[in-house]
Amino acid sequence: MLQEEASGRWSSGLDKLAEVTCGFPNVNLGDITFSTETTVAVSGLLAALTGAIGLLFKLLIASKDRHIAATEAERDGYKVMADDAVNNLEKAVDRFVNDETLRVVKVVPVVPEHSSVPSPMSKVLADQATLRARITAAVLALGFPARK
Repeated sequence: MLQEEASGRWSSGLDKLAEVTCGFPNVNLGDITFSTETTVAVSGLLAALTGAIGLLFKLLIASKDRHIAATEAERDGYKVMADDAVNNLEKAVDRFVNDETLRVVKVVPVVPEHSSVPSPMSKVLADQATLRARITAAVLALGFPARK
């Protein structure tokens, strides 16, 4: 938008933008120029900084992936130990219960409830639910009260 100045000439306001100082007296932003060498040096520093940030991000992602893999391996180890412990508990209950009326209920594995292909996490949750049901059945067969 053009404005008429007191001198009678029309301006768009860009002239006033060039008169803005950068904090130093008598220095206008419009007067600041960079040489080619300075521009190349600043661009090189920015590129190096960007590369360093990218490298740090890659290292962070790799570290996260290693941590997740270690946690999954630990979880799988505990799952094997829990399965063995529940199998031994069920064998002990079978030996302990001699009466035909007090039979241990065999629990079938829990299956994720959806028609799509189950994700690895839904399989883990289903295995945990199966394990919990097997433990509950064995504890109830031993005559302990149900958990509230």
